[in-house]
Amino acid sequence: MQIKLITDIPYYRAAKFPAAGLVEWSGDHNIRITAREFVDKILQFTKLLSHTGIGTGTRVAIFAQSTRIDMLAAEYAVMQLGGIVCPLHWTSISEFIREALRNIAPQYCMVPDEKHRQAIKSHIAADSSLKIVQLDILDSSAIATELPQTPTEDVSALIISTSGTSGNTKGVVLSHHNLIFTTLASAAAVPINSNHTILSFLPISHILERTVMYSAMLLGAEIHIADSPRHAYLLTNRVKPHYFTGVPRNLERTFVRFKHASNQRGFFTRQIFAWSLRQGTRISSSMDFAIGPALARRFVLRKLRRLFGRRIKGIIVGGAAMNAEIIQWFDMAGIKVREGYGLSETSGVITLNRFTQGGYKFGTAGRPLPGVEIKIDSGVDEAHGQIMVKSPSVMQGYIIDGQFEETKTSDGWLATGDTGNIDNNGFLSITGRIKDNFKNSFGQYVSPVRIEKRLELEIGIERSIVIGFQRPFTSTLIRPDFEFLESWAASQYVHWTAPEYMVHNPDVIQYYQSIIDEINKQTQLHERILGFALIADEWTAESGILTSTLKLRREVILEKYKKVVQNVYS
Repeated sequence: MQIKLITDIPYYRAAKFPAAGLVEWSGDHNIRITAREFVDKILQFTKLLSHTGIGTGTRVAIFAQSTRIDMLAAEYAVMQLGGIVCPLHWTSISEFIREALRNIAPQYCMVPDEKHRQAIKSHIAADSSLKIVQLDILDSSAIATELPQTPTEDVSALIISTSGTSGNTKGVVLSHHNLIFTTLASAAAVPINSNHTILSFLPISHILERTVMYSAMLLGAEIHIADSPRHAYLLTNRVKPHYFTGVPRNLERTFVRFKHASNQRGFFTRQIFAWSLRQGTRISSSMDFAIGPALARRFVLRKLRRLFGRRIKGIIVGGAAMNAEIIQWFDMAGIKVREGYGLSETSGVITLNRFTQGGYKFGTAGRPLPGVEIKIDSGVDEAHGQIMVKSPSVMQGYIIDGQFEETKTSDGWLATGDTGNIDNNGFLSITGRIKDNFKNSFGQYVSPVRIEKRLELEIGIERSIVIGFQRPFTSTLIRPDFEFLESWAASQYVHWTAPEYMVHNPDVIQYYQSIIDEINKQTQLHERILGFALIADEWTAESGILTSTLKLRREVILEKYKKVVQNVYS
């Protein structure tokens, strides 16, 4: 069977792997259906939805708290009817959901039940003509007897709302051809097969998770869908996945918590953790006598594997760069973390570290997928080269204020907005985002992402943002890890009150100053942090501070904490 459309994937899966399962989790309970049963659902929804008016070019917003089998089948049904699926980020605050709806201008919004119908109604303008389709009350008596004509490859299939780190909402329009190219290229680059189990917990409004799920379906893997990213770690021991997709921050947090736990338990445990870290980075030390590595594997690395369900083989990460030291630490435990790079505008992954020997390089985003070309445009400015990409996966264009704008490229090359470099072996390294890098008041370039990554490896720092555009020095706002901070306060006999008061406590401020002092020793002079403030507020996607892939919304943060920043520089 030739696969040309995204809607071909479930049919191919049913024909080749009819017993392959799709499992939906809700708490401790799950529903499992086979590939054949999933196709039956798609056909049923296609016939039901054909009477709603959904057809070629119809934009259908998808609004659901978590990925559900019925909603997934209904998405395929919409695409089979020629419609365009427009997933909304459930975790976004009302302002961003309303903006996405206004910008994409969908004709329909699909929800699974009454709860979601009421939730989406609160985001819809009073004069909106948006029709809500509630799946659990579709009229089965109006089912069609014939299926519509199959759409063609160049028909739009998906619009991904990307508010990015600036907060300006755009709709990325992707065709069946765009998505199929990435799906097939990704499937050829990963070792997943029909004997493997995949855990999916990121929202499929995230392009990486969506394309990895398409690939896993194509390859016949058993796919388990978590009802929430927060339940992912609880499910790993139930599901025991071989592979899953994540964002770097989740794995970095795991590393920091292991580090903190070892520090809490005395010198011997600290030394074992240090051994595990040196084993991962292959750094020798006079303290590395024969028993050290064995203890590291037994007491640290084995626990790490157990956390992910023991069978874990690999984790695909994207959305942001990840610290190479942590990737090596996971690798020592037999967990192959492989970074990739891509954008919504490129239908997801364009480069990936492979799982084969010689096909990966820690600290890079890997090599291009087959059929993808990348280059560096050194003409952006004197300090940074922009990553350019030419690929069949490059989007058709943007939806902005309800209107389609065709992709603007230079001789077929799309400017990504990211900076990086390519080594002699073709591995791509990401150095930052052009709009994030800034010049201080002395005209010196600062790359904030690199400094933020270094800060966030420290125990006690949950998130940070580095600032200093047209300022005399670099500074940072830090969101502490208050769970750690409370235990630290108890160990230091510092009276604990509440986060909003602890961020002003002199002992706490001195603790974070000591962390910054150590980091400054390893930082270029003009990038050293000479001022900071601690923030008590939660930084989440729900609060509007982070994107759905946990990246900082920089303009939103700087506006929200304008007075705090002024105080830092005063």
